[in-house]
Amino acid sequence: MGCGGKKRYSTEKIASDYASFHNKSPFVKEKDIIRPYFCAIHDGWHVGHSKQLEEMTPTERLNTLFDQIRMDT
Repeated sequence: MGCGGKKRYSTEKIASDYASFHNKSPFVKEKDIIRPYFCAIHDGWHVGHSKQLEEMTPTERLNTLFDQIRMDT
């Protein structure tokens, strides 16, 4: 998940709220779903498309699942 040129959100809540708003659109397809993620380079949060599961480390997979659970509640 590269962050070049992406908007920086100051909190996870703001990034998550934006992602939830975006993902609720009836025109958003599964491949277009975005998720918030922390960026240590910019010391803030971005939103972006999830990596394919096979490209992720086990830790990234777990974090993605936890993020999905948080967004759904």
